[in-house]
Amino acid sequence: GEQIGSESDLYALGMVLYELLCGKDPYRLRKKAEILEVINVKNQKPPKPLPKDIEAPLADYVLSLLQKEPEMRPASARIAGEDLGKWSANRRDLRQVLKQWVTQYSGGKVRLAAPKKKRSSFWKEAEKPSVGPSVMPEDEFVPHPQGGLLPAFMATIAFLAVLWGVGLWLQRDTHDTTHTRDMQVGTEGKRLTRDDKRVSLAIPLQLQRNKKKKRKVRRRKVAKAVVKRKRVVKRRKRRRRRRVRRRKRRRRVRKRRRRLRRRTRRRRRRRRRRRR
Repeated sequence: GEQIGSESDLYALGMVLYELLCGKDPYRLRKKAEILEVINVKNQKPPKPLPKDIEAPLADYVLSLLQKEPEMRPASARIAGEDLGKWSANRRDLRQVLKQWVTQYSGGKVRLAAPKKKRSSFWKEAEKPSVGPSVMPEDEFVPHPQGGLLPAFMATIAFLAVLWGVGLWLQRDTHDTTHTRDMQVGTEGKRLTRDDKRVSLAIPLQLQRNKKKKRKVRRRKVAKAVVKRKRVVKRRKRRRRRRVRRRKRRRRVRKRRRRLRRRTRRRRRRRRRRRR
């Protein structure tokens, strides 16, 4: 229920750094929406420790940003930035790392923009060769002086600029390949220029033909259904007629039998009378 200030920003920075280092959130939550519920709990459990391969001072720095009490966190964002600048990468190796990354993902040689001729005294001193043998390994981190956030900011801008340039280069390459394919398909340029209208109308004409085919198929289906229905009706009528005819025949047969019985009875009676 308290107001949001710079302390909350430091806490968010700690969450981001923890996820960047471990790949997981410090509380191992299934949903991101549960973070606010965990933060608002009074008896909050401390975040899980960082892996052992991370340096102890860096782990302590990240855990100090994730403290529940705002007073336990760094006093200001400037102090936190200066502490974080101690673990930033060496400026001299940044160009080589970017060049390796670009050549690895682009699959070819890419030339990075060369620096300007006029350079500051700081860069000149950094580029002077050392007299003695180099003791520092390639992947070792070098702490920066105060105000170390500026070099890190410039490094991120340079990295994004390189990414943007690689994206434009790849997009241009794909555009060129598609253009060459179109040129290969339409090698006869004169015919294409004369038949531009036909080419432009080819797609809608094909769509109209497809619609006509669908209509014909539907009409055929309807006609077949009507024919089947008529056949069924005719069969039913025939069956009814046959039934009616059978009934009439049976009635006729019954009438004939009755007549014959009556005649036979009359004859018998007459014979009896004559005998008497």
